[in-house]
Amino acid sequence: VSVVIPAYNCAEYLPETLECVFSQTFQDFEVVLIDDGSTDNTAEICAGFAQKYPQKFRYIRQERRGVSAARNHGIHEAYAEYIAFLDADDTWVSDKLAKQFALIDSLQDKDVVIYGGSSIFDESGLVVRCMFDQRKPHDGYVFEKLLYENFLSTHTVVLRRSLFEKAGYFKEDSSHCEGYDLWLRLARHFKFYYVTDVIAGYRVHSRQGSADFYKI
Repeated sequence: VSVVIPAYNCAEYLPETLECVFSQTFQDFEVVLIDDGSTDNTAEICAGFAQKYPQKFRYIRQERRGVSAARNHGIHEAYAEYIAFLDADDTWVSDKLAKQFALIDSLQDKDVVIYGGSSIFDESGLVVRCMFDQRKPHDGYVFEKLLYENFLSTHTVVLRRSLFEKAGYFKEDSSHCEGYDLWLRLARHFKFYYVTDVIAGYRVHSRQGSADFYKI
């Protein structure tokens, strides 16, 4: 699996984010970090991880184009059959990938989207709530259910890279909801399956553009 991480001025949180990937119990992965024109010390932090994990970590810098363009760039640069997403200020639990690939191995059809639950935590690390405590997750063909509500968190998603060839990539002309748009397109063709655990953490902080989307 290629773990695609877009990063823009998240140096304060980036080491914790990267360590949660490299400490996964499932180790068959590479990290593709796309630096979307950061002006902080993101590059220096990444240089340290590239030296520590030379076979697993790639740092690619682009001019500032936005998170969707960074994710798309990462998908195109990825070497692996599967893609996982993680933002530079979010986290995973240590067995996140292991649980997801155990589910994939149990399925006959591998052209699926795998997602799971996520907690929301603040700048101090305090968990505010689980993102699925009020939203019911769904399995199978979920297009109609997605029309009513976006119940996926991008940093929990794993899918085959080949699925993008049929459904397309993240929209680069939208500042918000670019993930929702992609999930709807994927849901028209592929089944979705949910790992029934909280497998990731979504950090809410003052510099975050999407923080106001979560009523906490």
